[in-house]
Amino acid sequence: MFKKILFPLVALFMLAGCATPPTTIDVSPKITLPQQDPSLMGVTVSINGADQRPDQALAKVTRDNQQVTLTASRDLRFLLQEVLEKQMTSRGYMIGPNGAVDLQIIVNKLYADVSQG
Repeated sequence: MFKKILFPLVALFMLAGCATPPTTIDVSPKITLPQQDPSLMGVTVSINGADQRPDQALAKVTRDNQQVTLTASRDLRFLLQEVLEKQMTSRGYMIGPNGAVDLQIIVNKLYADVSQG
């Protein structure tokens, strides 16, 4: 009985040690929130995003002589939209779907400086 449990458990740990490194990158931009402007209170802004890059990869690296594609852990356009919404709200704007002002974030190119450790 003990061997029936021990052998699969040892095999599981051995296979876990052979697992490939993750191929997702946690993108978390640092933002600086601006001062609030009282004259902007009540102005509603609509924000949306579009990722128009031909390749959705953040970077491509070589691991063990094979090219590996690294992707973001979250959708890049929603991440950028969230950051801009925080900055605009901090400034004094209200965020809503039918705003007097429409802001659109369009990602055409992305340059990533990736170093492996």
